[in-house]
This record gives sequence, structure tokens and C-alpha cells, in this order.
Amino acid sequence: MITMKEVLQIPELRGIQLLAGEKGLGREVRKVTANDSPDGAEWAKGGEVVLSSGYIWGDNPEGLLKFIQTLDSHKSSGFGVKLKRYLSTLPECVERYANEAGFPILSLPEHFTFDDFIHPALTFIVNEQAAILRRSHEIHRTLTESISCQDSLGRVADILSRLLENKVVLLSHCTFPSCVSTGAEDFGSHLEQIPLDQACREFAFFPITISGRTFFTVFVDEPLSAPSSGLTQEALYHAGAICRYILQREQSNQQVEMRYRNEFFRDILSGATTDKGDLERRARLFGMNLSRGGYVMIVQTKFDSSVDFSPGSLALLRSGKERVIKRLLSVIKGICPSPMIDSGFDRTLAMLPCEPEEKDRFLRMLKERVEEFLSGLSGSEGLLISCGVGGFTSSFMEPAESYRQALKTLDILRAQPLSNRLATWEDAGFLRLVGEVFESAECRSFSDSTLGLLANQKRYSHLLETLIALEANQWNLKAAARSLFVHYNTLKYRYRQIEQILGKSLDCQENRLNLSIALRLKNLSKT
Repeated sequence: MITMKEVLQIPELRGIQLLAGEKGLGREVRKVTANDSPDGAEWAKGGEVVLSSGYIWGDNPEGLLKFIQTLDSHKSSGFGVKLKRYLSTLPECVERYANEAGFPILSLPEHFTFDDFIHPALTFIVNEQAAILRRSHEIHRTLTESISCQDSLGRVADILSRLLENKVVLLSHCTFPSCVSTGAEDFGSHLEQIPLDQACREFAFFPITISGRTFFTVFVDEPLSAPSSGLTQEALYHAGAICRYILQREQSNQQVEMRYRNEFFRDILSGATTDKGDLERRARLFGMNLSRGGYVMIVQTKFDSSVDFSPGSLALLRSGKERVIKRLLSVIKGICPSPMIDSGFDRTLAMLPCEPEEKDRFLRMLKERVEEFLSGLSGSEGLLISCGVGGFTSSFMEPAESYRQALKTLDILRAQPLSNRLATWEDAGFLRLVGEVFESAECRSFSDSTLGLLANQKRYSHLLETLIALEANQWNLKAAARSLFVHYNTLKYRYRQIEQILGKSLDCQENRLNLSIALRLKNLSKT
């Protein structure tokens, strides 16, 4: 970008004086023109310096003010006029407006013709633009020749930083980490701490977008209005093209690796592959050690019904989900430094190694940390997370049983109210004994016969609700009344009604046990 200040420093134009609008000397100049028409300001396209003899405003200062205001509204760069010929002085109203608006007004020497200004100014502009194009081509060639098929985004940042002699940061909006050029760590930290829109107002930037999704924004530690911003933007454009190529290559590699990784996890978790040597070789390819034992954990994600699923919001939802899962995995890695992880579209699987003698403490710590994290996500981005943890397996060479238990734990969680939650196989209680058959005809028959009319009759829904509250409060009538917000006498009356309908005493421990089991099976049958 060529500014008015730079134009006034051209040797042939040193006789020109600045009359007003000094704070506007940073305006960009793209061309120079002469205009002595009263309505000529309406023709301005922006970026021009308009020259005039002042003839038509000799006795019309208001007309000159309107002309200047119109030029300013059209984003012109400045106005030049000859004084002491038709205009003895610059009208006070014009000078005041120019100073307030930062619109430069120049006084041309009396001996100057318009060509004396136009020719050197345009020559300077053309030469500067040609120099920018040459430098841009050089930057493009250097970037292209420097980047090989093995290079990374970090190397692009370093090369761009060297070419521009400035700090460069690739700020990430996805699962790829941010990159900073050597010595730009403080600049990167600053960008992480301020809103993105603020950063884009303060610094030169270029978004790296693929298929409508912005993965990175490249920032240079240079104001948008800097004299070299035109060249910087050209360099950012070329660097952006190379970054897109590297990203697409990385995405392709990740997709191939993910496919083979998914196949490996599918084989090992299904228990279908019996060749342990083959499993060990494939595990080593992914940097995994299957010799240890531990727990299998499944993280399942789901958006609640309040989320906007319009096409324009899908990318933001996916990006938000990726950030949350990344943070959750960081929590898990704080407990288990070397988890074996397989990520899918709506489910993430982790095999968490731990020593047999530490398994109880490990599981307790895992529950505490993950539940603490999930409780802090309440309502976050409309995302619901369910975590199921299977039982301990002595070797990850045979994790199928622990995986099946983790899946069953998730099934049990689905019967509970929607929320972020975690459950372990140990939490499943007596349902572990029911195993795969809790949805069988026998289980449904037991539940229906035990609950009797309460199981199906809508007219008794308030009594079923009361029975659930009693069971949840260990059959304590006062506690159940408080949880239902009803009077204690009302609860006692309902208690007797339930006994009459069921034909059973609720004071009998065996009846209470059967009812507790029936209620749980009824909940599970809704999943």
C-alpha cells in the first residue's frame, strides 16, 4: 500500500505544502486525477488524489466544503489546490473539517502544472506496485521451492517469518495444534488470549479454509494499515495455498491411518482374531503395548434437542465437539499417560492401562476426575457425553469382555435422564447378573407382573411416580414426600393405595427387592 505520506516524499513534489488533515497522511493512494467540475466529486471511486485550480470556488467556500466532504465519503486520498490565484486562502470551514476528518488538503506551487504532480506520482505508484509484484513472485517461488512433501505447517510459519522479517502465528480452530514461527511464542500467547475478531482488526491475517471450514488463521505481527500490508497480504495468500495443500495431505494421511486403526480396534475388541503375533505387530505400528491390562472406556456424544442443526452451524458444532473431547482426553491422560485411543464420529474408545494392584485406586481416580470434568460441562454447547467403563481386563490382548461390559454400561445409562454422566461396570449392580437378557420376554414379564396395574395403567401414573420415589429414598416415607413436594399424609395415603392395588405389603423386604428390580428393568426396557 502506498500512502499519501510516501507520495509527498517524492523528490519532484517537495514544493507541495500540507494545509490541513495531517492525521490522514496514512490514506492509501492508488491514482491521481484533475477535476474542476462542481459535481466532479461524485465521480470519485476511492484511493485518488484530486487536483483542482480552485476556479469554481473563488467566491463559494460552502461549495468547496461540500466537494471535500463528498470526496471524503467516497474514500478519496486527498485534495490538491492552487492558492493565491482563484482562492486567496483555504476557507476556515474547510480547514476545520479536513483536520477533524483526517482528509489531507495540499497547496500546489503556483508554477506547478497538473502534470508536474500527476506524472511523478503515477510513476512512483506504478514502480512501487511493480516492486510489490516482483517481491510477491519471489515470495511465492521461495515458499514453493522450500516446501517438500515432508514439510509441516510449522516450517511454513518459519519460512514466511523469514521472508517478511516478522513474527508469524498459525492460530488453530480445529484439532490440529497452533504453530508459531521461531521466537513468536509471546505473539502466539497474545492471540490466544484475545477474541478472534479483535485480532483480525489489529493484525494482518489470512484465513485457511477448506470446503467452507476455517482450520487456521495466519497472523503476522504487523498492523493492517502498515505501509507493507499489500506485500504482506500477497505473501499470506501464497502461504495460505501451501498450508491448504499440507492440511489436505495431513487429512488424507489421517483418514488412511484412521481406517486401519479402526480395523485394528474392531478386530481386537471383537475377539475374532486369534493370531496374537499379528495383533502385536499391528499394535506396534500404532505405538501400542498390549501386554498390560486395564480398563476399556467408551465415550459417547450426542447433541440435545435445543441445538441448531442448520447447514451453517454444523461445522461449528463439530468443531465444538472436537474441542470438548480433546479436553476430556487431556483429563484422562492426566491419570493414564499412555492411553490407546480410537476416535469415531460420535464415539471415542480408550484402552486405559494400569497395574492390577492399582486398579481400584485407578478406577476411583478416573471416576472422580471425569465426573468433575463432566459436571463443569452442564449445558456446554448443547453437547451430552456418556462414559461407560468396563471391568478390569488382565491383558489388552483380550479386551473383548471389558468392551462388552462398557457397552452394556452405556445401555444402562440411556435409561437415566439426559445429562453428562459416567458409569462403571461395578456401578451396574445386580444388572450385571442379568447381562444380555434384560430386554428379554422373561424380564419384561417379571417387571409387568411385579408392578401389576401400575406398569401399564395411565390412571395410576402418580402412584408409579410415588413408588419410584420411595425406592429411590430407601423406602423412607418422609424423604419420599419431600422429593415429591407432597404432604407426608398424602404420601402415607398413596402408600396404602399401592399396597391395595398390588395386593402386597410394602413393609416386606422381599417385596421391596422385587419391586426395585422390576422398576429398573422397566426403565431399561425404554432404551
